Amino acid sequence: MQTKICSDHTLDCREMACSEVLARIKSIMSEMEKGQVVEIFTTDVCAEYDLPNWVQRKGDELLDQEHVTVFHIRKN
Repeated sequence: MQTKICSDHTLDCREMACSEVLARIKSIMSEMEKGQVVEIFTTDVCAEYDLPNWVQRKGDELLDQEHVTVFHIRKN
């Protein structure tokens, strides 16, 4: 049974290109406190690969990835 993740922030980035998605994520995460979680909805097909790699490089934590369209990231 999967635990429901409670998000502190939600970004609807559907229909945006990956560079625009990353810009929105960077903006919201710069305002977040350590431990907060952002939920991201995106239809960008590159996000499935780009976002997990970006999160790892940043040192944050990808909590889960539902299909290609929903990501939960905790700021570390």
